[in-house]
Amino acid sequence: KKDILTKEEKEQLLDRDMAYKLKGKTLWKPYSDDLVFATKVIFDRGNMQPVGVMSVGVDVDYFSGMYQGLVDNGNGIVILNKYGDILVATDENYENAARDIQTKYKGKAISGSQIVSRDRTYIYTPGETKDGRIQIMNFLPVDSVTKAARAKILPSFLAAALIAILLSVGVTTMISGQISANIKLLLNSIERISK
Repeated sequence: KKDILTKEEKEQLLDRDMAYKLKGKTLWKPYSDDLVFATKVIFDRGNMQPVGVMSVGVDVDYFSGMYQGLVDNGNGIVILNKYGDILVATDENYENAARDIQTKYKGKAISGSQIVSRDRTYIYTPGETKDGRIQIMNFLPVDSVTKAARAKILPSFLAAALIAILLSVGVTTMISGQISANIKLLLNSIERISK
């Protein structure tokens, strides 16, 4: 599938001014659900003057390798550039949650805090690369955590409850037997004294 870009789209994706401001660092910009553009200023090695701008389209599958294996527990990851543009999201729900953090929370949601996005609660953990050019948002739906926890804890809890009930019945029987025996001794003593 070949997309034909208009001149305006090319200018927006190249964003020469921003690329020049980055002084040789790569500018990542989203284009579509399948493509992210990496733009970088090219310098002449002899005099270190900029000679042009290079922009390359990168398939989002390239980014999926970064979080492969990290999304096995029902969590989702969103990768953004340093300007907050979403480059890749594992799911539309997580993309919406990332947008909500940017608008509702102004990007300042606290790591490990619970955020609500479109009637679903997530535990949110942010991260970024050392140079700060790529941001990573990790979302873990609270309901998946509670379901998983219940599935792991419930059998142990039921076994502990059953053992506790059996022990309490046994202890109660023992204590009531001792109390009954003491009451019988007391009654026998009272009868002897009364005779």
